[in-house]
Amino acid sequence: MKYRNVVVVFCLAAATAGSAWAGDEQGCKDPTWAKERMPGFEIGSCDTKAWASISVFLPEGEKRLEGQFEAITYNLADQSKDPPSKKARDFYAAQGIKAGAKPLTTDDTFKVYLVQKSPKGDVYMMWDHGSGNDESTSSYTVTTLRIAPPPQDVVAKAVKSPIDTQATCADPPWQVKGMPGFKLDGCDNRDLDSVTFKTKDGDKTIAGRVLEVHYALADESKNPVAALVAKNFAAALKKVGAKVVSSDDDIYNVVAEQKSSAGDVWYGYVHTSGSEDTTGSYDLITVQTGVPKACTLEIYGVNFDTDKSTLRPDADPVLGQVLALFKADPKMSADISGHTDDRGAKDYNEKLSGERADAVKAWLVAHGVAASRMTTHGYGMSKPLVPNTSDENRAKNRRVELTKAGCKK
Repeated sequence: MKYRNVVVVFCLAAATAGSAWAGDEQGCKDPTWAKERMPGFEIGSCDTKAWASISVFLPEGEKRLEGQFEAITYNLADQSKDPPSKKARDFYAAQGIKAGAKPLTTDDTFKVYLVQKSPKGDVYMMWDHGSGNDESTSSYTVTTLRIAPPPQDVVAKAVKSPIDTQATCADPPWQVKGMPGFKLDGCDNRDLDSVTFKTKDGDKTIAGRVLEVHYALADESKNPVAALVAKNFAAALKKVGAKVVSSDDDIYNVVAEQKSSAGDVWYGYVHTSGSEDTTGSYDLITVQTGVPKACTLEIYGVNFDTDKSTLRPDADPVLGQVLALFKADPKMSADISGHTDDRGAKDYNEKLSGERADAVKAWLVAHGVAASRMTTHGYGMSKPLVPNTSDENRAKNRRVELTKAGCKK
């Protein structure tokens, strides 16, 4: 559909059949407020959404409307009845007024917007000239939008216990109900890593246990706009007491934090494919500060300069969590091992991974851990966690591991 001076963003969740907004199962219908159709036109298409977000440009400026949405596009079928734009506009303006609506635009021959006040939600009635010119109208669109809040589908619960990074791939423990139409599409769980979240005050890096769950759209008829998904996760997290720290205007990203006796929890929603109008996939990221009590920890986020054993400053958040582990148990000792992927020579990788393990030990010694509590090894590519068959798998194999001495699994 083509609009003049209107930006339309909608979600693809179908409205209830037989409602005041949609054509029935047999096809599209004229809107209830404009049942008289302009002579010579036939319905070309209709688009009905359970919830939409559109920006319209009114005499007082831009206004965003959100609610139940229907747009019907008409095409000229009888060229002998091709009307001037103003005639078509006035035809629909008159029907809107007859239905009890008040015009919001009067001097634009290419559009007319009206509003009908209602305690159940104001109803906006819109006619937009599609193709043609002042003297011709080849197509036009009639839109109806009833102001309504977005449907709340996502349900959450607070995280009150340590998250399990060793569990099989599943929904994050805080999600009770997710967005309809999406399926679980993989996980990337890490014993210890850092994640940088985009907050309204700038980027913030959090280190701890990480659950990263991927979702992909499985039902195209339920393809939601980015804003609807973001609003759902923000509202669900607020309801369980989490504080949303991302910008309210960010439709692609939601970040929330929550205090917990089991470790502070950070929740993240990230739109990963689609556009403002669609959501093809998204990630849910959970970071809980602290480290699990497993005997062997796979540690990520300990970053080095390329082909060197020089620690980068962004390794500090994760190393700080490892330091806390040693401080929490003064009797603990552990082996620190370095691991690489399969790229490069075997001897080179073993040497480099050993030097990187030594660098981690040196950092911990510099921050108060006795050197006698740690041993180091470099295993290079000899102990991969997963086959080195993709960039994602190679990243999984490039890690530091901490194995506690005398630990019983």
